[in-house]
Amino acid sequence: MRGGPPLTVYVSEEGHASIDKAMVLLGMGRNQLRRIAVRNDFTIDMNALANQVTEDRKNGERPICVVGNAGTTNTGSVDPLNALAEFCREQDLWFHVDAAYGGPAA
Repeated sequence: MRGGPPLTVYVSEEGHASIDKAMVLLGMGRNQLRRIAVRNDFTIDMNALANQVTEDRKNGERPICVVGNAGTTNTGSVDPLNALAEFCREQDLWFHVDAAYGGPAA
């Protein structure tokens, strides 16, 4: 990216394909989307997320956003949204909740 480090966005492996498409439309590219491992209940692994953000910063990248799932299309799993919000607050990241599937179900 011009004028600064590459921007990175994070979502679990269960995140919808529309997140990938959004990265392309924003001009960031799929390579800047980090798909984070999930736990046995298909929710984002918070430790893996923290490790990836730390690693990206060490490598000169600029984390900007975490996408939390509020009901995935594959499993219906809901990420720990409160914990993700707190993580984002501590890390100075934007927090987006994808509820395109889970919102109507709620």
